[in-house]
Amino acid sequence: MSDRILIVEDSPPQAEMIAALLAAAGYDCRTAASAEEARGVLVKESFDAVVTDVRLPGDSGFELCLQLKHTAATSRLPVMLLTVCSAPEDLLQGLACGADAFVTKPFDDMELHSVLASVLAAARSSQPRAEVRMQVRGRWISLTPAQQQILSQVFAGFESASLRAQLLAERLIGTCTKCSEAALGQEPCVVEHPGGRYSRLVHSATDAMIAVTLDRRILDVNALAETLFRRSRSQLIGHSVQELIAPDEVADQTAIFERLRAGEPTRSLSRKLQMPDGSTRHADVAATLIDLDGEAIVTATLRDVTDRQRAETRLRVGYQVSAILAEASSSEAACPSVLDVLTRELEWDVAVCWLQDERGLLRCHDLHLGPVAGGTAFAARTRELSFGPGEGLPGRVMESGQPLWVTDARQEEWYLRRTEAALAGFRTTVAVPLKTGERTRGVLELVGSQVRGVDVQLLEALTSIGLQLGQFMERQAQNEAIRASEERIRLLMDSTREAIYGVDLEGRCTFANKALTYLLGLGSAASLIGRHMHELLQRHHPDGEEFPTHQCRLMAHLRRGELFEDDTGQVVLPDGRRIPTEVRASPVFRKGELVGGVVSIVDRTARDKMEVELRQAQKMRAFGQLAGGVAHDFNNLLTVIGGHANLLAEEVPPDSPQRRDVDAICRTVDRAAALTRQLLAFSRKQPIQPKVIDLNVAVREMSQMLHRLIGDNIRLVTVCDAEPRPVMVDPGQLDQVLLNLSVNARDAMPQGGRLSIRVGGGPGGAAECTLSVEDTGCGIAPELLPLIFEPFFTTKAEGCGTGLGLATVHAIVERAGGTMTVESTPGIGTRFLVSFPMAEAPNAESAGALTAPAKVSRVGATVLVVDDEEAVRQIVSRVLHRRGYRVLEASGGEEAVRLFQGQHGNVDLVIADVVMPGMPTEQFARELLEIRPSVRILYMSGYAGGDLDRHGVVPGRHPFVHKPFLPEELASCVESAMSLPES
Repeated sequence: MSDRILIVEDSPPQAEMIAALLAAAGYDCRTAASAEEARGVLVKESFDAVVTDVRLPGDSGFELCLQLKHTAATSRLPVMLLTVCSAPEDLLQGLACGADAFVTKPFDDMELHSVLASVLAAARSSQPRAEVRMQVRGRWISLTPAQQQILSQVFAGFESASLRAQLLAERLIGTCTKCSEAALGQEPCVVEHPGGRYSRLVHSATDAMIAVTLDRRILDVNALAETLFRRSRSQLIGHSVQELIAPDEVADQTAIFERLRAGEPTRSLSRKLQMPDGSTRHADVAATLIDLDGEAIVTATLRDVTDRQRAETRLRVGYQVSAILAEASSSEAACPSVLDVLTRELEWDVAVCWLQDERGLLRCHDLHLGPVAGGTAFAARTRELSFGPGEGLPGRVMESGQPLWVTDARQEEWYLRRTEAALAGFRTTVAVPLKTGERTRGVLELVGSQVRGVDVQLLEALTSIGLQLGQFMERQAQNEAIRASEERIRLLMDSTREAIYGVDLEGRCTFANKALTYLLGLGSAASLIGRHMHELLQRHHPDGEEFPTHQCRLMAHLRRGELFEDDTGQVVLPDGRRIPTEVRASPVFRKGELVGGVVSIVDRTARDKMEVELRQAQKMRAFGQLAGGVAHDFNNLLTVIGGHANLLAEEVPPDSPQRRDVDAICRTVDRAAALTRQLLAFSRKQPIQPKVIDLNVAVREMSQMLHRLIGDNIRLVTVCDAEPRPVMVDPGQLDQVLLNLSVNARDAMPQGGRLSIRVGGGPGGAAECTLSVEDTGCGIAPELLPLIFEPFFTTKAEGCGTGLGLATVHAIVERAGGTMTVESTPGIGTRFLVSFPMAEAPNAESAGALTAPAKVSRVGATVLVVDDEEAVRQIVSRVLHRRGYRVLEASGGEEAVRLFQGQHGNVDLVIADVVMPGMPTEQFARELLEIRPSVRILYMSGYAGGDLDRHGVVPGRHPFVHKPFLPEELASCVESAMSLPES
């Protein structure tokens, strides 16, 4: 959640400018024009900080700050003062009223962001703040680190003038003393020690002061100098002043003495002093060449500004880190710059950022190594290590969530890199957590070669930077999570086939998925954003009548916060196409407020087509069931007619005139039976019984039917091969292949043409048999050729095809182990080429081997004939009587069981129709077997395979004869059944 900032500024342009700068940085801003208005706002609302101008109507910003700091509810609320005045008096007044920060106008946005970020981070820090007490304008106040930074600005203003005044005073005091002593005739009062002539001057100074010869030998020091240099008088007097200066500044110090010797004036300079323990401190030095009784002496007044400079450095580092984080887009981009600033500005040798990996272990995310010899091994070791909670320095900070300062890491056994640290000369290390609230995301570690005691102010500044980094990484993680979530939603949206888009309450598009852009023929969803969707998708009533935008029922429902559904409408696309649609819309609320809606559009074209095709397929299924029933009854009739005709033919001499009539009846029965088989093949009711047949024979037998099927305006050309072309295929299904391909060819030639059917061998002598069906019709477009074998796909006009024909043909060919290809040229014609594996033609030897056992005629055997059709029973009985069998008849299963039982099982064969009213076939067979387990049963039926399966009869596995049958065929089947062993 964004930090809330109250801006108190009486100038509206200034207030708007400040609010805009802070809002751009992610803050939530509110303005007030006076201190009175600000107090009223603070009573009603809560804020994270107050930014106020000093000059306000009524109470000033100083008075507002003082009141807030003395009110319990707002005493801990950070206050930042803005003013055009930078005089020390104003800064001191800001300190006196308790201000947390002071920014001087004009300022840039980076400065404003950085100071405010530091103030907020300090306010949220759970670390105790190091405070300093001082007396300002007659009262004692406690200064936080931020307020101490304000105080440093005061000192900066007074500093140079103070030093110059002090030196002038010292010169005047010395001169006046000499004059007064001479006037009184007295000897000057000096302390007897080696520097006695200038001792009063040195020891009367209120700052650290030393007296030095021009050859840089120390003559005298005061007590404050002993404290500053951390050396006693004996360790200083007589020594060279170069021992007190950091090695890298000795050359500058030499140049200063040369200018003093030449009588050139010198200004106050900041020098780096070398301490006995190797550490350094900073001092402002004012050096003056004076003449004491003819001797040239350099007096140097030194003021320790280490703490002030460090405070300024910490503030500058805070600003720089804030600026880096404000511009960086990721932790990978920010960390190198942040670590560089920390090592360079704070004078550390190594900076490391540790972050948790997916297993919760701390690993080196980034490392910056300064120009230090021997640090490479330490850096390499750091990069390869990982730490769990409580392990090593990073793990301890991670576990505790608190900063940790180690003065000499080489002495700590738990510091796992102490060997590499010793080789590189590293001593002190400090680590602070990268926190977001109570969660620690990682650790920031600094390592240096100087031995440093615990620096509370630095530790607090680093902790604040750790908070900034932690919050930055949290924001980045949240932004990344939002981006990942948006990407997942986008992926899901683009993966659906529904066209989905969002609208605001004005009907303008707020987002869209790929399916919508595809539907509209657009390149990207971005082109839709902000456009009125009703204008793009003109919805129509089912009757095609268009309704305008103000009558749009979808938007009316969304504006009322209601769901919308419409399965009957139409949408007119920008290219003029009309498509039937199914539209769903849901309102979208944000924090309880209605902001728009989300709409999904489903193109019903394919679904409607599938429904039509399903209805057509259901019709075909019903037709198949009807065809099966008709075929059964028709086959019963043909059985009776054909049976009697064939019996009559046996009695009529061949040369009798009546014989021609009888033969005509027999031929007609054969043709009728063939038509029935073709009807069953067309309705897919024919039982699948693969056998070896010659393609040439199949084509010749089908040619007459095809002549009648394709009509007189199409010429049928059949070309059979001179060689037999045996294939293993179900004859009925092969007829269906020829039938479907011929019908498709006929429909492709409405004005007439030529249909050519050819039988041949495989290319190059391959063991294949080919069947080619070629027409001179309209042809098929190239882009449609890959789709023609798909179920329900058709190239015919709407209502003129089911899309099942070629799919069925393709399935039949594949089932027989064959392949099917198509070639077509629009306007020229189409050629289908079916290839079957060549089968082995059965020879006499193999045929004899397969015809076992041998047929046996058992004259006088008892046969029970069971059929609900009396005419069928009679013709079967007559055929069997003529061949010497004893025949019993029954009209149904129950009657047959009673008759069978009455014969005490002395029945050699039962011939039973598969489908009879009353007792089911399976039960009938079971009861017979219970009476006599060795009974033989020969089934007969006019139904096809699928219908037989439902009754438990499988032709080829059970003795079976299909109606209609010839008397000889029946007698042959009876003899085969009688030859089966009893079981």
